[in-house]
Amino acid sequence: NPKLSLGARVVYLYLCSYVGIDEVGNGDISVSPSRRHMQRDLGICANTLSKYLRELKDHGLIEVEQTRVLSGGKRVYGYNKYILRSHVNL
Repeated sequence: NPKLSLGARVVYLYLCSYVGIDEVGNGDISVSPSRRHMQRDLGICANTLSKYLRELKDHGLIEVEQTRVLSGGKRVYGYNKYILRSHVNL
C-alpha cells in the first residue's frame, strides 16, 4: 500500500519475519513477538511502535488480539497476538 509510512512497512516486515514456512499456506497468520522485543530490535520507542501498529490496523493489514493469562489465581492481560492478513481489499 503506497499510503503506508516507511515505519509501518518496517514493522509489518518485522512481524512477517516471525512467520514459519508451515503457516504460510493457512491464510491468516498470527505471530506474538513482545512489544519490548520489537522496540529493541527496531530501535523505536513505545509511542512510535503504537503509532505504526495503529496504522497497520487502520489499513487492515493486521488485527491485534490481547490474550488473558492466569497469574496468582487472577486473569490478567497476557501477550498480544498479531494476525497478519495475507490478502487485503483496497
